[in-house]
Parts: sequence; C-alpha cells; structure tokens
Amino acid sequence: MMNRYFKSFAAAEEGNVTVDWIVLLSGIVFLSVAVLATIANGADSVAERTGDDIDKVQVSETIG
Repeated sequence: MMNRYFKSFAAAEEGNVTVDWIVLLSGIVFLSVAVLATIANGADSVAERTGDDIDKVQVSETIG
C-alpha cells in the first residue's frame, strides 16, 4: 500500500514542482539572510568609526 503511494507521488509532476520551488525558495532565503548579516556587520563597524571620529572633533564655545 505505502510503496504504491510513494511510486504514485514520485511520478506526479505537481509534487516534484512543489519540491523544486521549496528548495529554490529556501536557497533564496538563506542567501538573503547571509547578505543581510554581512551588511549589518559592516554598518555597525562604520557607525562605530563615525562615532569615534565625531567624538574627536573639538568645538569652541565662543559667543559672538
């Protein structure tokens, strides 16, 4: 019974297409997360360096 069901499922095109789309979508999601993690890490680094540079700026308090 179960063997016949699996053969029927493997031969059906709809099941194969669904699996293909799931694999494709999971790959896209994985790559998106990897890219966003890389960008977030770089943005944190740039923000920290910018904050350090702003802290080094001296402002004179002269009133005209």
